[in-house]
Amino acid sequence: MSDKHQHLQFLQDVIARMSNHGFLLKGWMITIVAGLVALSLSLKPQQPKLAFVSLAVITLFWLLDGYFLWREKQFIEVCDNVREL
Repeated sequence: MSDKHQHLQFLQDVIARMSNHGFLLKGWMITIVAGLVALSLSLKPQQPKLAFVSLAVITLFWLLDGYFLWREKQFIEVCDNVREL
């Protein structure tokens, strides 16, 4: 296998890993937010503060997902540049 093909395979592996990380982040976000909302609704008296904490969690995971999408786009551009060489 030539060096170019190995380089492209390496870049494709990194892109796939970034995509997988984004998918896992979304799954964890749904799990954590659902748990926080269920906990806030089950407590007597109800704790709306826990529901607001879930907004902070959503924001944090949204920023992390945006970071992984941004880095994935950068690696796709690098992959296109290598492919065109």
